[in-house]
Amino acid sequence: MASRVVQREDRAYPAYKDAGFLFDPSFDKKSTFKDPIVIDEEGDLWIEVGGGCDREPTKCEGVCRFRVRSQAMREFSSLWQTLVATARKSQEPGKELVVRLPKDEPLAIAALVAVCHQRVDLLPRWPNHVPRHERISRLLSAADKYGMVGAFRQDFRPDWMSHGRPLPYAESKGDPAGTLHRLNVAWQLECVQLVEETAWMIMCHATKAEVDELVRLTDRGDEIGLPFRLGDLMGVIANSRRQLIQCGLGCFQKGMEEYEKRDWYTNMGPLLDWSQTALARPIDRYAEQRAPLWEGHLSRLDLNGDDIERMGGEPVKLLM
Repeated sequence: MASRVVQREDRAYPAYKDAGFLFDPSFDKKSTFKDPIVIDEEGDLWIEVGGGCDREPTKCEGVCRFRVRSQAMREFSSLWQTLVATARKSQEPGKELVVRLPKDEPLAIAALVAVCHQRVDLLPRWPNHVPRHERISRLLSAADKYGMVGAFRQDFRPDWMSHGRPLPYAESKGDPAGTLHRLNVAWQLECVQLVEETAWMIMCHATKAEVDELVRLTDRGDEIGLPFRLGDLMGVIANSRRQLIQCGLGCFQKGMEEYEKRDWYTNMGPLLDWSQTALARPIDRYAEQRAPLWEGHLSRLDLNGDDIERMGGEPVKLLM
């Protein structure tokens, strides 16, 4: 069986050297079961990814193989400790140690494997090296699934944050999946401000049709590579809306107090600094028009602490 050893000096795809071979557009076609990628030549574990079926991997299309060190994988998360231990129990004498992940995306697992083996040189650092933010989103979802997202927050947050920034509303219309992917990137990297910005944009501007599409996509989260559930997304937006309204009312109350003192023009400026204005701006007629729509969805949900903290807890706590 042929194999490809990944060298630091030669990443196998010179044309994509800066981006890392893992993000070569032809990765999925060139990395096959019969042409495995060897991350560690002395690796004792084979990871077989993709295919979407439980049949023999050689009979499934789209299966990729990676040769890695089991110890390197086990050190990164308790879930990998369990996966490796389970594989050892079922390993037959003289056979390879194999972990099969038929439902996962090969490219995302390749990125996790690279990080576990301290091969960050195989991953892109700058946003212009990544063709689509969905790819970053799926990668982070896989990292979250296997308890490894912390490694990406540490090394890649500064460069990947741009993939979580919400687009202007005019550009994001008609792309609810893109909106969710950007929200996912911001969430997984714990970029709280970006999560808030996206939630506010959805809350203030989304039409009923767009909201219904977001709800539909969150219900199919696993299918599109997102960890969201409906309750999670609505919880974030509900908390953001609550915070916005409180801030808007606070600014209005301060303004009215000054107006009653007849010092409106002289004192209003210092009271409404830039941050307050930025927070208060979405509190307008659009937000009020959308309020019944969101409340209608929220009324059908039984949100509790587990729902709110499903995606990690920390950003939601900061929003509340």
